[in-house]
Amino acid sequence: NPDTKLGDITFEPVVSEDVPSVNVDTDKKKLIEKTLDDKQKDIVNKGGSADIVLSIKNATDNNAADKKLIEASFKANEKIGKCLDVSLLLTVKDKAGNVVNNNKKVSDSQEMITINVPSDLISNNREYKIIRVHNGVVKTVDSVWDADNKTITFKTNEFSTYAIVYRDVAGSEVKPSDPETKPSTQETNPESKPSEDVTKPS
Repeated sequence: NPDTKLGDITFEPVVSEDVPSVNVDTDKKKLIEKTLDDKQKDIVNKGGSADIVLSIKNATDNNAADKKLIEASFKANEKIGKCLDVSLLLTVKDKAGNVVNNNKKVSDSQEMITINVPSDLISNNREYKIIRVHNGVVKTVDSVWDADNKTITFKTNEFSTYAIVYRDVAGSEVKPSDPETKPSTQETNPESKPSEDVTKPS
């Protein structure tokens, strides 16, 4: 397989203004290997370029179909706090600047995303989780709630609609995050992973 030069490829998380501040942790080399096929890597190595954009948009009010599927999966007292449309987009240009593919959606990659849960969703004795809808299939995604920093972290492996779901429970029911549910990062060398810290524009 072609060995793609990292300098010819850019990665940028783009978060819409009405989305809570987000931190994206990614291994750029692995992201490139997952995102570009051999033909695209060859184009880059011959003087072309590639732009990879992780797009995160608010989908709370404009995705009724996915919201209905999420709500149908609810357990007692669960509610949607925020829906996000998470997409990975790839644009490749050849050496002459011609667009080979433009904003093509990528379906297979794994990025760690940490979301600051909005203050209006924070409450004592409240549990949080992430539910994903991908191609009409609803799944609860392994996630970690950090009560001190008011963040929830999860790993994407399919780009679709993600919802922050919460439920209020009695104080005795609230449990700390189970370390066993933390998304695995074993395959990634921490020293090789840049962290992209993205916040809403002021």
